[in-house]
Amino acid sequence: MSHKRTAVLRRDNTAETVCPHCGKTQVFRVETQVRSSTPVRATVRCSCGRAHAVYLERRTFVRKVVDISGVFQLQGDKLEHPMTIFNLSRTGLMFTTDDPNKIDIGDRLLVDFSFGNVQITHIHKQVRVIRVAEEGVGAEFYSGRRRDPLDHVYDLALAMYQP
Repeated sequence: MSHKRTAVLRRDNTAETVCPHCGKTQVFRVETQVRSSTPVRATVRCSCGRAHAVYLERRTFVRKVVDISGVFQLQGDKLEHPMTIFNLSRTGLMFTTDDPNKIDIGDRLLVDFSFGNVQITHIHKQVRVIRVAEEGVGAEFYSGRRRDPLDHVYDLALAMYQP
């Protein structure tokens, strides 16, 4: 599955991207005005000489492209469904599943996955579905509490994860 490349626009009007051709990380300045509701496409020329397109986003937390297998359960259901997470952030995730028609916006799911070492980074969280689209299901982490006790483990694992 191909994903469009995105870059998060910072408050100082800079954004960071990784060149798909050479793998170098580069920071570039954005001169145009970007509203949060309007996707903006920018062409970035890398020091390797090649150009690539990125879409600018205004986000509080950066999304990370991942490839993690896991399972989910619909709230109140004991049956586990396989999922592949392709996008994670501090506040949510996007995933694909064999049968996305079982999921509706507003559904609560229990997701279960690991960043590699199951004993250390086993993540079991409740999410609320906010988007069901052709490219995948988008969900935000949901908890009745302000901070989940595993948040520090999740934050560290997400920061250190290398696909």
